Amino acid sequence: MPVYLMNSSLRGCFRYTQTDAGALLMLEPSCAGCPATSMKSQSHTRLIGYLLVLLASFLVAMAAGYTALGRQIDADAYDWMFRLRSPAPWTPESALLEIDETSFLKLGGIGGLRSMLAGALERLAPVSPKVVVVDLTLAEAGRDPADDSRLEAAMSHTGNLVLASEMMPRGEGWQDPIPRFSKWAAAVGHVHAAQEDGVNRQVPLEKVVGRERRWAL
Repeated sequence: MPVYLMNSSLRGCFRYTQTDAGALLMLEPSCAGCPATSMKSQSHTRLIGYLLVLLASFLVAMAAGYTALGRQIDADAYDWMFRLRSPAPWTPESALLEIDETSFLKLGGIGGLRSMLAGALERLAPVSPKVVVVDLTLAEAGRDPADDSRLEAAMSHTGNLVLASEMMPRGEGWQDPIPRFSKWAAAVGHVHAAQEDGVNRQVPLEKVVGRERRWAL
């Protein structure tokens, strides 16, 4: 029975064989049939198998991430981690001026929206806020010219006014405020939000249509 002895410096194996003439020691560079070589080969095969499994798992995870289920799982995980993180203490430096549904309907609903906005700006004027941001798209004339005139007058007394612009449905342009309003604005920002399940988790910092760029409002 042959016995193999590994020799790394010679990059081969010595094959020890007992014959009738005596012991014979031969160098076999290929180490064919050597148990140590066989073990190395098996270990190498297992390593390749593990790497292939990892690669397949990675590709499956990547593909699943583009499905509706994968995106929902990712969104749920993001929401969970966000709830775990408590915000650091801060001093409020801004305020939101909102209107509830009951008051909105009582003041005229959509038809009275510009009158409501004008009234809000008139109330803010004496306070002289550093910046006033209006997130309503005023891309066309209102139903009542008197409301537009009142709103324009209120804007003319509002410093650092920022108005909203919305991208058209097919991305062919911007729905900017009409000139009588935009001329009083210090800036115009986009109000596009990336939503898939009704939850706004991110806002694109900028949106570009053609050669026109709008920063986030």
